Amino acid sequence: MLWIDQKYLNLLSPKLERFKRKSDNLYNCRCPVCGDSKKNKFKARGYVYNVKNSLAYKCHNCGFSGGLGKLIEQVDPGLHNQYKMERFKENGHRSSNTEAKFVYKPDFSEYKKKDPLDSVQRIKDLPFFSNPVQYIVKRQIPMEIARELCYVDNIQKLEDLFPEYKNRLIGKEERILIPCYTRDKKLIGLTCRGINNDRLRYVTIKAIKDHPLVFGLDKVDISKEIYVLEGPIDSMFVDNSISVGGSDFKRIANFAAKEMFTMVYDNQPRNKELLDTMERSIEDGYRVVIWPDNIKEKDVNEMILAGKTKDEVLHIINSNACSNLTAKLKFKEWRKINA
Repeated sequence: MLWIDQKYLNLLSPKLERFKRKSDNLYNCRCPVCGDSKKNKFKARGYVYNVKNSLAYKCHNCGFSGGLGKLIEQVDPGLHNQYKMERFKENGHRSSNTEAKFVYKPDFSEYKKKDPLDSVQRIKDLPFFSNPVQYIVKRQIPMEIARELCYVDNIQKLEDLFPEYKNRLIGKEERILIPCYTRDKKLIGLTCRGINNDRLRYVTIKAIKDHPLVFGLDKVDISKEIYVLEGPIDSMFVDNSISVGGSDFKRIANFAAKEMFTMVYDNQPRNKELLDTMERSIEDGYRVVIWPDNIKEKDVNEMILAGKTKDEVLHIINSNACSNLTAKLKFKEWRKINA
C-alpha cells in the first residue's frame, strides 16, 4: 500500500506549507492542524514517515498523529474520499478470493449508548478549515484537548438529546460543545461556546441537575496540586486543572483537601463581585493567585495569545500563589493599586 500513500501524499503536498522530502519516505512540512509556530514562519515540525509499508504522520508541536489518511482528512476531505476508495480497491485486488466476503456482525451500538453526545459531531472529525476548527486554532487550544470537544451547527438540535430543554434553547447558532464528566465518566452537562460573536457567549446544559458543572473532573489527579480556573478554555492551558464555569469555587470544596487547591481567578481587579469572591476564598484559607502588576491580560487564554507559553503561565501562577496572611496583604495592595 506504500505506493498509494506516496501517490496521495504527492497530490496533497501543494496544500502543505514548506513541504519537502528529507530522505527516502521521510517528508517534512508545517503542521496544517496546529499551524506550527506563529512567531517563526520557517518552523516545520510535521513529519511523514514510513511505518510497515504505509505512511504515517506526526507533529512534534501539537502531537497530532496517525496514518496518512488522518492527515489527508484534515486538509482535503474530498481527496480523502478518493484515497479511501483506492485503498479499498487495492485491498480487494490483493485478496486471494475473487469475491469479497462480508461477515455479518450484529450492531449493538444503540444499546451501548449512555452518553447523549455519542450522536454529536466531534471536532476531530471536522474539516480543518471549518468554522469550529478555525476557532480552536485561533484560540490556540491544545489539539489533544480540542479533539475531545464536540460541535453542533444549530444549538436547538440539542433539545432532541436533552428533552427537558425543549423550547428553552433560543437561536439557531453553531456552537462548540465542552462536555463535563464526573469522576466515573458520566456526563454532567455541557458548556456551549458561541463562535460567531453570539449574543450569549456561553449556554449551559445540565444532564445531572444537582451536580456542579465542573470541566476536567474526570481527568484531574487529586493526589497532586489542583489548579481551579473560571473558564473551561483557560483551564485547557494549565495541566491538572479544573474549571467551575464561573467564580463560585466553593462548588468544589468537598472534592479534595483544601490544601490541594490553587485558585486562579481572572485578572479583573475592578470587578467587585470577583474581588468579594477572592476575599472570601482567602478568608477560608485557600491558596489564591494574586496577579503581578506587569500582567495586563484578563485571563490565561489571553496570556497565551499574547505570546506566553504554557510553562511561562504556570510559572507565573506558582510564583504568585499565596495564602493566609501573605495572601491578605498582597490582595489588599493589589486591590488598592488597581482601584
